[in-house]
Amino acid sequence: GATLREDSRDFGSRGRRPDDCNYVPRVCESPGFRHKGVLISVSRFGVQSALSDEFILRRPTLHGFLERCGSERLVRFRYLEIAIAGILTLTLCRCSAGYKAYTSSGGGAEAAVGEQHETPYAAKDALTTTEDVLRGEGVLFQIQPDDKLETLWRPADKPPGMFASAVGVNPQYRYIIEIVPTGQRTSRIVANVETQDIADDEIASYLPSKKLNLFTKFDQLATQFPPPSSTPRHGGVNFALLPGENLRALAKRATGSEANSEKIAKDNGLTSSSDLSGVQSIWVSDSLLEQKGAAPGDR
Repeated sequence: GATLREDSRDFGSRGRRPDDCNYVPRVCESPGFRHKGVLISVSRFGVQSALSDEFILRRPTLHGFLERCGSERLVRFRYLEIAIAGILTLTLCRCSAGYKAYTSSGGGAEAAVGEQHETPYAAKDALTTTEDVLRGEGVLFQIQPDDKLETLWRPADKPPGMFASAVGVNPQYRYIIEIVPTGQRTSRIVANVETQDIADDEIASYLPSKKLNLFTKFDQLATQFPPPSSTPRHGGVNFALLPGENLRALAKRATGSEANSEKIAKDNGLTSSSDLSGVQSIWVSDSLLEQKGAAPGDR
């Protein structure tokens, strides 16, 4: 049989050897042809002469337009890979820079700081006065259960910078105010400020005692317009409590019987006859005083 020999050169005129046939560098689809009486077999893979026992293999190559198209496609793929890598790198850097700017501008920071103030008024009266103070300051609020006031979110005094605003920083604050009863006629105002995207060193300036001057204005308003007393204003006498005196002792002193302490507590809006914290005087009706026959000068 014929031996196979691979030729790295093209079968064109420049790569032709003296003992090779005249072969045009173009694929011929015919099964063969005669040249000077010699049968030449031509295929896609090589050329074989009937006078020679060699079969010359041809390397498959691209010429002309096909070769140029392959090279351009390879270049385009390489540029696409570089572009994708650049976009990913830029995205990661921008995310990292944005997060750093977000946190450095106070983004994501949440805090709650509280203050409290004691009042000589019942919880209901203290709540009404606190509402009047907030209305006077133009602060919008909602009334929640359990004598609690919740103001709407308000923008911070210091607006965020252009870049901080672009990454979502929105500094704001609000107040949660709760009235806690501490006695029959005393209460405590607990005011908390909640902040978002505000730096820790700026929170103190938003405390209700500084931002709204809440407690000072409460005392001023309560002094100017005292809350209405829950005790009757006629048909009885007010008794001042003695040091350490409870309601049973007062009932015995005023009416002659400790059993009247429950009726006295009900008339004064008290839920307990023993807890008189914040109570300075007790009203006793004339009907109870008549049981003892006490004269007004003895009271």
